[in-house]
Amino acid sequence: MSWRSVAVVRAKLRELGRAFDDGFALPEPDRTSQAVLLLGVRTGHAQFAVQIADLAGVHPSGWVARLPGGPPGLLGLAGVRGKLRAVYHLGHLLGVKSAAEAPRWLLLARYGEGVAFAVDEVDAHLRAQADEIIPREGARPGERVGWVLEQGTRRLAVLDIGSLLSTIEQGAARGPRVR
Repeated sequence: MSWRSVAVVRAKLRELGRAFDDGFALPEPDRTSQAVLLLGVRTGHAQFAVQIADLAGVHPSGWVARLPGGPPGLLGLAGVRGKLRAVYHLGHLLGVKSAAEAPRWLLLARYGEGVAFAVDEVDAHLRAQADEIIPREGARPGERVGWVLEQGTRRLAVLDIGSLLSTIEQGAARGPRVR
């Protein structure tokens, strides 16, 4: 590949990256009248949806410094965008076995500033109307999966990032594991 081709590809990647990042700066959509934007993610063989409004960004998973004796689900610490983040394996928090040796992507929590969730794949950008996201049958307030996205034949559990952050905080309040 010539240096000009490489320069064109890099410029396009920067442009797409800026457009993607700018999407996170938009105000949170009104669920009653506007489309809801979601990311389809996979951990192990399970697929989920996450509201983009709950995320500060998506980042490729790089090196994660392991923390022996950390709480369940904690993979370790990673530097992302110049900040240290505690990286939790989403599959472990949800009780889903991961197929990947190491997760490929980090979902940066918008409100848990120091937290990232590791997933195997980010496989879809979804747009849904508010009436396509319905309460999950039998769901209780504060559950990690309280909603379901139903679009034609597609049916995905919608994760509640706030509930996941609460689960992490409750685990931290119990203190470190003793081996």
